Amino acid sequence: MNSPRNRRFIGLIGMSAAAFGVLLTGSCVEQLPQALAPETARVAIQSQCAQNVINCTTSWPEAVVAVESIGGQMVTLTDTGFLIEGTDGNGQETVRLLGSDSVPGDGATLTSFEWSFGATDEDPTTLASGTVFSDDETEDVALATGFHYIRLTVENDIIREVIASDEFGVLFQDTPSFDFIELEIEVRD
Repeated sequence: MNSPRNRRFIGLIGMSAAAFGVLLTGSCVEQLPQALAPETARVAIQSQCAQNVINCTTSWPEAVVAVESIGGQMVTLTDTGFLIEGTDGNGQETVRLLGSDSVPGDGATLTSFEWSFGATDEDPTTLASGTVFSDDETEDVALATGFHYIRLTVENDIIREVIASDEFGVLFQDTPSFDFIELEIEVRD
């Protein structure tokens, strides 16, 4: 099968193993989450549904992302995503990403969530997700100051025999209905 879920990078295990760095402060050793490095500012990539590459009806899922303020942060919704302003001055913020408001689609149930970053594929026939860092509905992720492009991909339990584009022909076969949203998250600390 050729679905977004099957195209995931196997780097998730490596990410989990490297998820913590060590900070030495005097005689204490403190575990700090290793922050994802910022990206060069760009425009967030739109999904095949958003670009009208494929005709996504009401039975397709809709990815919805919210950010919850934690640790005294100021979270502001912007035209392109979210601005996270921290107060501790350590060069990173732990950001709580919420996918629970995602819509499963008419007659469907959501079956998977996938959070990723670092996508560079703008080919409307593939739109590879970048590096996956979680498959949980809610995720806390450490982000270094700067711009980040975080994607939430959701799938439901409606299997499509063929997903075709008027312009590009058959894109996927025997795959769950899916969609994603990619947001710009700017972190200031």
